[in-house]
Amino acid sequence: MLRYLIEGRVARQQFRNRAVAPAQVGEAKSILFSVFSRYGDGIISFKVINEFIARHPGKTYYLVTSHQLRPYAEALVGLGVNLRGVRKRNFYQLLRIIGYLKRADIDLGFNPWGSGADSEFFLTFAREFFTFRSMKFALTANLYFRVRHYLGLPSPEGGEKGVVLPKRVHRILVSPFSTDIRKSLSSADIKALLAWLKHKFPESRAVLCLNPGDGGKVADIGEVDFFIFGKSEGRSRQFLRMVKECNLFVGVDAGPLHLADALGKPGLGLFGPSAPETVLDVGSCVVPFRAAELQGVFCALQSCPEPHCLHALFQNGLEKHRYSPSLHPVEERTTCRFLI
Repeated sequence: MLRYLIEGRVARQQFRNRAVAPAQVGEAKSILFSVFSRYGDGIISFKVINEFIARHPGKTYYLVTSHQLRPYAEALVGLGVNLRGVRKRNFYQLLRIIGYLKRADIDLGFNPWGSGADSEFFLTFAREFFTFRSMKFALTANLYFRVRHYLGLPSPEGGEKGVVLPKRVHRILVSPFSTDIRKSLSSADIKALLAWLKHKFPESRAVLCLNPGDGGKVADIGEVDFFIFGKSEGRSRQFLRMVKECNLFVGVDAGPLHLADALGKPGLGLFGPSAPETVLDVGSCVVPFRAAELQGVFCALQSCPEPHCLHALFQNGLEKHRYSPSLHPVEERTTCRFLI
């Protein structure tokens, strides 16, 4: 019933979905952001929303997001926003949010990285709105560029910072898995990574950050601490605190890496099929590692049974695979030499 109500209202209000002119943004007194997306996309959205607010001060801003993403929004967007976390399946909470948005009388609405009716539903309570899925981007378009282009923001100037990793590290967070198997490490990869980190930072203690159900993949890993993600505000706050307290973050192409980078933590990014040029932001704090054979390549192979390109990082030493982002457009390929 709830799904029917949400999708029905979105369908009826689509006639008001249209591109927003820069003049409309300047004249608007209130703006709503609806962020209901995957973990990493939500982090990207919050970071760029903060840039939008800095560029357009003096307005009243509203942000509606999931209860799981709310702690990250608080950390990345700041205190000058009317923030609400929503459990979409909680009917009474949804009614309260609807009443709140109606009373706010909002001028414009945006839903960066939103592609479903859940995120678009809240936009319908703004007088004018423009949905993210109305934009079309190439697969090789940088993730942060997409949100900035959607919100009418310029790309920041600058390039790779030349990240300097700390010489003494005591606490390392390691995020080895993504919901996409093509971007996830194997048990052998994790063992090799932990051994390399211990050799490079002998005083350090590593914490493996796992999704629920990933414990079996690391059952034979030696002496290491664990953190299990959960779909709750409390678990998100705990992880946020851990990221702030760590000295170094190591992760695959997934949301936790974006969070650590947004918080300014030095990090190591382990990339397989996805090109760092398309994933990392300008001025990133992440040192990318990727197989040399994929320099300047975005792998569009959707049926990859095993990320051999990612496993290759742990052959002959990780340092040999430090990646230099290309100055040229990334080439999209649907063939893989690692499977030949």
